[in-house]
Amino acid sequence: DSAAPTMNPAQMAAVQHLDSPCLVLAGAGSGKTRVITHKIARLLQPGPGADLRPAEIGAITFTNKAAAEMRGRVEALLRNGARGMWIGTFHGLAHRLLRLHWQEAGLPESFQVLDQDDQVRLLKRISADLHDDIGTGLSKISLLSELVRKQAKTPAARKKKKKIADTSKELLQ
Repeated sequence: DSAAPTMNPAQMAAVQHLDSPCLVLAGAGSGKTRVITHKIARLLQPGPGADLRPAEIGAITFTNKAAAEMRGRVEALLRNGARGMWIGTFHGLAHRLLRLHWQEAGLPESFQVLDQDDQVRLLKRISADLHDDIGTGLSKISLLSELVRKQAKTPAARKKKKKIADTSKELLQ
């Protein structure tokens, strides 16, 4: 392995360990990403406990920056790059799974994920479209709760519900 001269014995042991899961705990800058990327390369090589296909590899991180760094290092290590591997953030990989299995999840094929800012903009637009006089001091959660509560108690509930649905559809297209 070309990484042997740059890895300590514990790191090499983690890369070579193939019989069961291997937990790597270490501080910042200690070589965790190097170990993980070399472990991925090792798992793709023929041999006992290895010989995996790229689609059977998952490397999950917390940040987009760390995911891009890991993907870049895997790309640099492997002749065929990281194509087909599951390298990304928890949120990114969950989104990928939902895109693949939208029917099983009961979602429309063209579903959209709204971040918190998009959700707030949507709620404000719905509120404005309904000429609601909800104060701006209400929290995001109470704004939604207030819209739903008002919708459920008024005689014009069906009309408001349709307007909310139409406005939401229009925004999400």
